[in-house]
Amino acid sequence: MTSLSVAGVLSGCTTTQQTAQRQNLRFDRKDAGHRPIDVKRVDPNVRVVRTSLLRGPGGEAIAIRLRNEGSEPVNDLPLAVGVKTPTGSVAYVNTKGHLPYFQAHAPALAAGQETTWVFTSTKPLPTGEPVAKVGAPASHPLTTASSVPEVDVERVSSTGSKKGSGSKSPPETTVKAEVANHTGMPQYDLAVYAWAEKGGRYVAAGQGSVEDLSTDDTATVKLTLVGNPGGAQVHVAAPPTIFQ
Repeated sequence: MTSLSVAGVLSGCTTTQQTAQRQNLRFDRKDAGHRPIDVKRVDPNVRVVRTSLLRGPGGEAIAIRLRNEGSEPVNDLPLAVGVKTPTGSVAYVNTKGHLPYFQAHAPALAAGQETTWVFTSTKPLPTGEPVAKVGAPASHPLTTASSVPEVDVERVSSTGSKKGSGSKSPPETTVKAEVANHTGMPQYDLAVYAWAEKGGRYVAAGQGSVEDLSTDDTATVKLTLVGNPGGAQVHVAAPPTIFQ
C-alpha cells in the first residue's frame, strides 16, 4: 500500500562479484548490529519531523518521521532514539548493540523522501519525551546507494484481538501485508514498518522483517501494532536494503 519509493529499478544479469558483495554486506550489517552506535555528528540533511512514544499490550514503541532534505540518497545512517526524562537527561534505548541492524540504523531515503521508522521494545521504556538523532554517514560506509529502488507493499489488512469483558485495554492489532520485490535484486533482512496516524500524530506503530526476498518474489509479513489505531488507516513501508 505504502512504500519507500523512488528511482529506477536496476536490471541486467547478476555477476558472481555482485552476489558476493551483497552477501558480504549482509554479514557486515549483522556484525554491526552487535556493536554499539555513537552518534557524534548528526546528518544535516536528514530531518526528524516528529516523534511519538507509544505504549500498549503488545509492548512499547518509538515512531519517527524522517525526511531527507538533501539532494542525494542516504542509507545506513546510525539512528539513536531515547526518552528525555523529567530531569532533563536522555536515556537512549537502542545504542548498546545486540539489536537487528535496522533497529539502530535509518532506512534508505531518496532525495526529498519521507518515511516512518519504528523502534519496538518488549521492555518498558522510560517516561518522558521521545527524542532521536540521525548520524552522519561513516567515513567508510558499508554501502552507498546511488538510487533507491522500490519494494512494493500490497494488500494491507489489520485485525484486532478481543479482550475479556472486564478489560479496559484496547484490543491488540495485528497487521498483515504482502511485500513484493520487483527491484531486480534480492533483498536481505528487509525491515518492515507499520503505523497509523490521527490529527498529525502517531497513534499506533510496529515493525517486523523479511529475512530473504528473492527477485520477483512475494512474502506475507505479520506484525503487531503498539498503541490503538482506533479505525485510522494503517500504512506499511518496506525500505530496500540492497541497491545494486
